[in-house]
Amino acid sequence: MNTKNILKTLAFAMLLATACNKNEIANNENAEKKGFALPVTVNVTREGDDATKATFNDGTKKLAFSAGDKLFVEGRDNDGAEYFAGVLDYVPATGKFSGTIYTQNEWLGTADELFVAANADQTLYVPTFIATLLPAGYEDYGYFGINDKGDAYAYNDRVKDNKNYTLATSKAAGVEQLSWERATVYDNGFALEPRNAILNFTVTGLEANTDVDVLVRRSETWYIGTKTIKSDNDGKVTFVACYPYGNDLQDCTVTVGGSAITVVSSEKNVAKGKIYNITRAKPTAVVWNNAVFSGNVDLHGDGFTHEGVTLKGDGDLSYGNLNPMGAGLTFTNTLGKKFKSIVISTEGIADIEGDGWSGGTWTGDATSVTMTGGMATEITSITFLLGD
Repeated sequence: MNTKNILKTLAFAMLLATACNKNEIANNENAEKKGFALPVTVNVTREGDDATKATFNDGTKKLAFSAGDKLFVEGRDNDGAEYFAGVLDYVPATGKFSGTIYTQNEWLGTADELFVAANADQTLYVPTFIATLLPAGYEDYGYFGINDKGDAYAYNDRVKDNKNYTLATSKAAGVEQLSWERATVYDNGFALEPRNAILNFTVTGLEANTDVDVLVRRSETWYIGTKTIKSDNDGKVTFVACYPYGNDLQDCTVTVGGSAITVVSSEKNVAKGKIYNITRAKPTAVVWNNAVFSGNVDLHGDGFTHEGVTLKGDGDLSYGNLNPMGAGLTFTNTLGKKFKSIVISTEGIADIEGDGWSGGTWTGDATSVTMTGGMATEITSITFLLGD
């Protein structure tokens, strides 16, 4: 090969090597970067308020933004930037949220233009463009989290709400942290509105200055709030939970110190953004042990009363055997409370008939409970749980 051809070959080889190196560098940069950075400054309000906010003020009953609040913006523009996401910080000096979002594809326009385009691409029932308020300190409650896709895919991050979270111990903190403020429409800014109702509980009748485990649950797998709270000098605890709007409070399960607390006794679907103040006393337990009915108990006339609970009617309770007959037997009480549950424990049969009864157990919310038939034999105890 002559010198001229050798030089041509070397030059071509160097050109190939240079091109490969450039591609490798470009690929590495794309893999390591978060996406294409886009600066954002945006106005945020809350449901028509001029100065929407995230800190609840008990005096004004308003919400107010505070230092440390963040706004997570996520969305998609189908014809340009594609997916985008990022966290904006509240800037007290300006009253706006500012920061950086990252786009999947390079966007040469402004953030306002991107948001207008993303707004137009949304479907009616499944929003793909969402701004979510992350109140200062939200990490301590665990209700919100960011589904971090990693630095290489920051434009695809998303906010998620967790099925398990920590209850708040004041109305202010509960409203601030658990309302789930978000907007799915952009119109020269974001107007946030809550998705949850707030349940503000006060429970009395506990042992003073004692740690009690508290649980509020929408279902076995959804919206489960827990916390261990110390009762005050009067045996009272306060705690705040969230509840998804439109859902029935009859489905809400609340236990305080192992005792079930009735939230409502009839259907009540909650409204988003509304605070429901719920005050209850810990249920009272009354136990009839087998010494109570070791002989023959007269249930006719005024019936039989023990520790504020009365049983009377057409039936028989003798030597640990209970037989409702005819019109049946009815439990009432003079404690000014409702029966929440009645459990008949036996060493024999427990099969009581009547509304609310299953085997030897009744559950419900009533001032009187009737047995219309069945029987219970060799009774060891009857336990009554009564509450408001």
